[in-house]
Amino acid sequence: MIYPTQLWERATGTNDVFTKMTAPSDGLQNGFQGPRLHQWEWRNNNLNFTGATQGVDIRMRYYSQLPQFFSATMDFTSTYIPVLDCTDAVAYKTAVKYARMLGSPGLADLQAEANQQMFQLKNSNIRRMQRETIERIPFGNSSGDINNEFSFLSW
Repeated sequence: MIYPTQLWERATGTNDVFTKMTAPSDGLQNGFQGPRLHQWEWRNNNLNFTGATQGVDIRMRYYSQLPQFFSATMDFTSTYIPVLDCTDAVAYKTAVKYARMLGSPGLADLQAEANQQMFQLKNSNIRRMQRETIERIPFGNSSGDINNEFSFLSW
């Protein structure tokens, strides 16, 4: 995990619906502990809460990165890469490295195929992300007049 983006909570041992927690921009607010956490903050690579008087389950959405695979003692014949359907892309990228090193005349064709395989790998991930409905915040003011942002001004 690089850093969290959203957190939800529910009482431990229940089938309650997870409720979204807030992340105040100016840090956690002072107050007494209650049965729920309500707020969270990410500071110095730590997830901080005010605390709760009962057990709380947390669901988290976060940004992550793949681990570094390279070390001097790594056995590449049995290395696991945690990316679904990446076999062809990795194979062509490896072939391009060897072709470049050996000065192969087929380098351009291998590079084109490697790029195509990477495009397909990225495209499958983008298609999964496009299943979510994303709507923009409408332009306008709080009165609902979307055509005039400055309707509060009197001329």
